[in-house]
Amino acid sequence: MSWGCALVLDRGFSSYDTVRFLGEKGVKYILPAKRNSLLYKEKTMLDSHFFYHKRLVKTGKKKDARFFVYVYEDQDLLLEETRTLYERLDKGLERGCFEKSLEKAGRIIIMSNVDTSCEQIVQDVQEPRQYREDVRHVQDRPRC
Repeated sequence: MSWGCALVLDRGFSSYDTVRFLGEKGVKYILPAKRNSLLYKEKTMLDSHFFYHKRLVKTGKKKDARFFVYVYEDQDLLLEETRTLYERLDKGLERGCFEKSLEKAGRIIIMSNVDTSCEQIVQDVQEPRQYREDVRHVQDRPRC
C-alpha cells in the first residue's frame, strides 16, 4: 500500500453518512457500495482491466464530489449472475426486477477517498482477508 493506511469496511457500513463522517475525521477509507446504491445507476467507462485469480476484471474510475468511485465488472461473475437471473425469470421473477438486477450483474462498486489504481484497491481489500485465512490455516493445524 503506497499511500499509507486506510480503513477497509464491509458494505454493511455503506452510507453517505459514513462517508461524510470518515471524511470529516480525515480517515482514509475503502468502502464497497450496497447493491441498491444509486452509484450502480451512474455510467462509468470501463477503460482498463486486470486479471484477478485468472478472472478478467474490467475497471473504471471516476471522481465524485465526495470520493472516488471504483467500478469493477468481473466477467465470470457477470456470466454467473446473468445465468441465475434468466433461470429466476423462467421461474416467475418479475420482468422489472429482472431488468434492474441485470444492470448490476457482475459489477462491484467501491467508494474511497484514496486516489490509486483500481487494481491496488482490490489488492488492499483482499490482503486482510488473506491474512485471516492464513491465520485460520495455522490455527487449524494439529498440535503435538
